[in-house]
Amino acid sequence: MAPGAQQPRAHSSPGECCSRCPAAHPACRTSSQGGRGGGQGLPAPQQHHAQGYWDSEDFTVVDTADIFNPGCDSSEMRQEIIRCIRLSSPGPHALLLVTQLGRFTQEKVKAAERLQDIFGADVFRHTIVIFTRAEELVGGLLQDYVKYSKNRALCELIERCGNRYCGFNNWAVGAERDHQVMELMGMVRCMVWVNGDWYYSNEMYLEPNLTEEKVAYHMARYRVGMVKREREKSGMKSEEGAEGQLSWLVG
Repeated sequence: MAPGAQQPRAHSSPGECCSRCPAAHPACRTSSQGGRGGGQGLPAPQQHHAQGYWDSEDFTVVDTADIFNPGCDSSEMRQEIIRCIRLSSPGPHALLLVTQLGRFTQEKVKAAERLQDIFGADVFRHTIVIFTRAEELVGGLLQDYVKYSKNRALCELIERCGNRYCGFNNWAVGAERDHQVMELMGMVRCMVWVNGDWYYSNEMYLEPNLTEEKVAYHMARYRVGMVKREREKSGMKSEEGAEGQLSWLVG
């Protein structure tokens, strides 16, 4: 960071690394998923990427369009995944999961699951949740919105992402807009530092010739692994519940 610059405020667990973060990788890559379809059907695939410069660093941002749409597993979408992998190769430093404030619907829950289908179980270690339309908080704090949310799926997702989240006012200009960007980039730097200054990668990134068939194969593997972990987790909870009940009966 530039000398004298205001320290970014990252909404992560208290006492984490933000005051000690070094600069991120000189060519930081991020992927964002915003689900622009809005539940009105899948638009024509359209992938965008842009390069920028911020605080003495180069950044590449890849907009992944709707490859996380859980209702689509077509050849066209697999081609979009291949393009996404190529554009963010050798791997993204941060994945930005974008959702609208107050609109974390079942569709978004499935999109988060789709994130694991494509990138694997460890992807949430490199993910930040971004809430758009933060202006609707009307003076309230985003931390309170998350803390007191009754949306269990949203709370679980944020917890899995290491409590990394931030809000964006869609109408912000000038200093407020700059502060939003600074806050997000500070969080990205912090997360990269926590992950050992390393980007995220998986088997798809290591494939010298990634094809649709290989995409389908790796996604199936990730999905099976996720189901297995969920079953093991549920089994552990059942055993813990049984032990608690047994202790209560014996006591």
